Amino acid sequence: MYWVGSLDTCPAATTQAALWAVRQDRPALLVAAIPIGPEDVVRRLAEDVDEMVCLRTPRFFSAVGQFYLRFEPVDDEDVLKILREEQKRHLAKSLGKAK
Repeated sequence: MYWVGSLDTCPAATTQAALWAVRQDRPALLVAAIPIGPEDVVRRLAEDVDEMVCLRTPRFFSAVGQFYLRFEPVDDEDVLKILREEQKRHLAKSLGKAK
């Protein structure tokens, strides 16, 4: 199972590209989970996944940041660090060494 998303960290086109890329790996189940998004975008993304989870689709949506008290950009290096840590965790788990 793969989890992809969210619109709070990447725009819809990037999310859709990520979904297409993950689909290439032929996961048994592809789930996209996003906290909030415009209904038309959520519906479009839902076409590319097995399951779409979206907590809220407000009627008037202009930007994700309008729904957060603090909405700050994430530094590329922080994202790379998180991805490296997750890759290590996944590798350890697949080798049966997960804590």
